[in-house]
Amino acid sequence: MSKQIEIPQGQRDVIKKALELYIDEYTERYFRGKYGTEFESYELFDANQLKAMMDYPILIEISEDEISEFTGKYGVDFPAYT
Repeated sequence: MSKQIEIPQGQRDVIKKALELYIDEYTERYFRGKYGTEFESYELFDANQLKAMMDYPILIEISEDEISEFTGKYGVDFPAYT
């Protein structure tokens, strides 16, 4: 059975900071005052959309089996949400 879990604001803030760094690096690497390729422009646009979405509640859906396999798959414990 699956359950929905809301990602807490503190973790969304971490995601937002990571996306900001990615966007800055991506812009510096691929644009440098010029237009990027169509793919690069779309990817940068998507990253900015994702960053903006971190201001809203984000739900994930995960099964009990996926939670029990999480540590073995990713090497970290699944967060203990309340």
